[in-house]
Amino acid sequence: MFSVSGIYSGLDINTLVNSLVEAERTPIEGRLTRKENAANVELSAIGQLKSALEVFQTQLENMDTEAELSPFSHTVTDESVLSATVSSAAAMGTYTLFVDQLASNHQLVSDSIIASDTIGTGDATFFVNGEFFTVTLTSGTLTELRDAINNASDNIGVDAAIVNDGGGQRLMLTGQNTGSEYTIGTDFSGLTGGSVTLNEPLIELEAAQDASIRFGSGGSAVTITSKDNTLENVIDGVTINLKAVSANPQTLEISQDTSALKTRINELVDAWNTLEDTFDSLTSYDGTTAGPLNGDSQIRLLKRQLRQEFGALFGDSGDTLRSLGDMGLNFSSDGSLSINASRLDDAINNNYDQLITALTQTGVEENSFDSLVLSGMTNSVYNETFIDAGVNGVVVGNVFFENNFTEMYKHETGSGSWYVAFDNGSGSWTVGESTTDPATWVNFDAVNLSNQEIFSSASEFENGLLRADSSDSNIAYSTIITSQARQSGLINRLSAILDNDLGTGGNLARREESINEQLKQVEDDREDLAIRLEKVRTYYQNQFTQMEALLASLSGTNEWLTNNLQNFNQ
Repeated sequence: MFSVSGIYSGLDINTLVNSLVEAERTPIEGRLTRKENAANVELSAIGQLKSALEVFQTQLENMDTEAELSPFSHTVTDESVLSATVSSAAAMGTYTLFVDQLASNHQLVSDSIIASDTIGTGDATFFVNGEFFTVTLTSGTLTELRDAINNASDNIGVDAAIVNDGGGQRLMLTGQNTGSEYTIGTDFSGLTGGSVTLNEPLIELEAAQDASIRFGSGGSAVTITSKDNTLENVIDGVTINLKAVSANPQTLEISQDTSALKTRINELVDAWNTLEDTFDSLTSYDGTTAGPLNGDSQIRLLKRQLRQEFGALFGDSGDTLRSLGDMGLNFSSDGSLSINASRLDDAINNNYDQLITALTQTGVEENSFDSLVLSGMTNSVYNETFIDAGVNGVVVGNVFFENNFTEMYKHETGSGSWYVAFDNGSGSWTVGESTTDPATWVNFDAVNLSNQEIFSSASEFENGLLRADSSDSNIAYSTIITSQARQSGLINRLSAILDNDLGTGGNLARREESINEQLKQVEDDREDLAIRLEKVRTYYQNQFTQMEALLASLSGTNEWLTNNLQNFNQ
């Protein structure tokens, strides 16, 4: 370690150098530490918010289909006779059936032979469902035959075992599959030279048979067979598992489990309230202390978007369920959701289909144009591009200005031409489907607008700016204010917002990336500071070294003068 002695100056040089370096370090290090702490606090807050949003997103994913919201339930008369599993494709109803027969594996057994007997060497062949395989014996024992069957690479569905019956051994063959088509056949004629001959045919212990169920009785009964005891889609979306034969009719009742819908809605309310608590905690301000994301515009926007979706109308005018309140859900002044149990029960019991649609329907609703604000309009004819701000500037149609009319259309190949027009004279909108070839609209001055049947698929034209890009000097602008195009179902609309913020490339991921870049910059700045401070330290050390050298020189001169003056005085 470098050290400068203050022998001539009498100064503590090392302490002075350290103090000067620290004076350089302190303000910069303080600034970097504050920046680092702020970034870490923000990063932690974004992480907390992401975690809360992901929990909310998972809840939405758990209820974005009718099957998840209100799965089917079922009951059967006797679970010991049959059971069932029901999918979302099940057909509700009550079904009565009889279980007349269970599917079974074919099972055969040989006569008993003593352990010391041999059954011959050569080939034994086995047949199942039109196929066969052959095994070859060299020692001719029953054990060798069993092992040869079980180890055969081309075994087509036969399991072999040896049964000890007390007086001897028997070969037992069991089909690996149930059903009448899996009957086992044998041919032991290729085995010769044994002390005993295996009996053919083998004794049948269990017949190979199909399962059989019957709907109804008498001459009109419908009988259905299956090679196994699991019958799929005999009833749409239902798998029936047969367990026992019964002469008694079995009733299978399939119904919608509306209690699951109520449970899911309660879970949605709880998930939102938890998310709302997180929003409040991160953005709070009590007059003294502010949350880490207080005043954050991105977070305010996200919260506002989610709240707007909760507040949006559902379905069509005239529907019973148009709002969150109609469903039995209410926002409190603190932003939390609560449930009006009686109103929710009423919605479930009396407007089930509308409630499911309001929550899970996918697709885009058609919107109506609320207003059209025009500026700089002239009577000139323009044929210009309609820029839809809602779809990132993608060209989706054309706009025309002619006298008192503004018209736009989007041509959908194979499905007609859709457009909308506003009559400034009457102040009214006309909507409809055009029967006019869109090609003639390009030559707009040839079209008699007053006779046009006008429409727009309003979902194609979100809030945006109609801009006339014509080389004509009379540029006209018109702002379209529409009811926003929305995903019909509340769950899907909320999910669409979260998808924009969560996941790889989402807004919050980019925010985290930006914060991590700031932290990396702080780390780089610290490394730069360390290099700079080393240079500062070296500079001061050199300065003090030179000072000590100068003082040493002056001290020598002083001693010489002192000695010479003393000699002179003598």
